[in-house]
Amino acid sequence: MPSRSALVIACSDGAVAATGNATMSRAALSTSKLYLAEHVLSRPGVSDDEIALVERMIARSDDRAADILDAQHPSAIDSVAYRYGLQDTVRMDHWGTSRTSAADLVAFLQQARESRAGREVLDLMTSTRLVAADGEIQDWGAARLQGVTGVKLGWSDWGEPTVASVGFGDGFIVAGSTIGSREQHTVDIESAMEGSCVDSLN
Repeated sequence: MPSRSALVIACSDGAVAATGNATMSRAALSTSKLYLAEHVLSRPGVSDDEIALVERMIARSDDRAADILDAQHPSAIDSVAYRYGLQDTVRMDHWGTSRTSAADLVAFLQQARESRAGREVLDLMTSTRLVAADGEIQDWGAARLQGVTGVKLGWSDWGEPTVASVGFGDGFIVAGSTIGSREQHTVDIESAMEGSCVDSLN
């Protein structure tokens, strides 16, 4: 696997495949919205307005919704990192500059099944829209894998091209980031699936 990409595949039978840089803390991009969403949904008395913002933030990757929630809950991402034991995840000065790793994204989804808020986040990932709030067509990376039922993509509109995606299906979770283009990320993640539990399920 090219060093530009960090990838993890976790199978329901316990098998895990990972690149050597899978625990490297990289730009989380919009995958950090998963952590922000879990924190908001886990709070007692979460409002209908907050729920609506969470839904926009995940399904349409709406940055404005994330800005509002991040301003209201600036400790959210660090709180989730602590509760889930995500050692490579940290919020910097804004949700959009947060950092995480492919290994942490997989660990988060594995544990999310054990809580109400986590399960709600997973459900929201299954409602990801083809067209994001900024017009991005969300059909690359993990979204292109056969058998994926829930996905969250992340991309940068400035600086060095960097993208990320995380997804799950029946029997597997996959997460990765690429310092490169959407096309390169898709090629790398599809190549990694060959011969894995994901490949055997299809």
